[in-house]
Amino acid sequence: MHKQLISLGRLLLCCAIFLPHFLNDFFDLYVEDYAIWTILDWSMRIGILFLIFFLYSKKELSLADINIKYIGLTRTTIFYLILSISSILILILQIYFQMRSAQCIYANPRPFNKNSILFPMDTYFGLFLVAVEEEVLFRGVMIFLLKKITNNFYVILFISSVLFGAAHWSIGIYNIIFNSIIGAIYFIAVWHTGSILPSAIAHFICNYFFSILIAAW
Repeated sequence: MHKQLISLGRLLLCCAIFLPHFLNDFFDLYVEDYAIWTILDWSMRIGILFLIFFLYSKKELSLADINIKYIGLTRTTIFYLILSISSILILILQIYFQMRSAQCIYANPRPFNKNSILFPMDTYFGLFLVAVEEEVLFRGVMIFLLKKITNNFYVILFISSVLFGAAHWSIGIYNIIFNSIIGAIYFIAVWHTGSILPSAIAHFICNYFFSILIAAW
């Protein structure tokens, strides 16, 4: 009984980690100042990583549980190149459909300010933080939690990918759909390699490519 209570507590705490991430898009919709938005976004992501580290420090989670594992330079390079190219192509396809439907590339009013001193920091550190936090959360903790319910590859693929897409809800329906596809590709790589390292690198590269488009838009 004691072990069941610990397991339930760990499950509830892990689930609670996801709530701030899904609420974070309200910052995109309602925060108009770029500096304030950046501080809130970074704080949310650092806070989530801190909670995950807390679970790790209490031995409630291991690095293997959340797919943090070095798989060698060659395999990492091959997988992150495949994932980077795939996700950028999907992103280009998303932009194509959005332009065909006359939807702005960036549909939500996130307060980007290319002239702000924070913009270069957000382009590098901010996107690095996004990649690490989202991969640890969606391809690490989420897979760990879903495996407690089922080992069915397709069920975990579907749930984790759809929730990853849904976490980008404020940007519009196309972003939800195409992020779900990217999430599925990243999931398959993590499932087969047991590591989030290639997907985290690819995630950063894809987001960096997108930020260049936004800066040029």
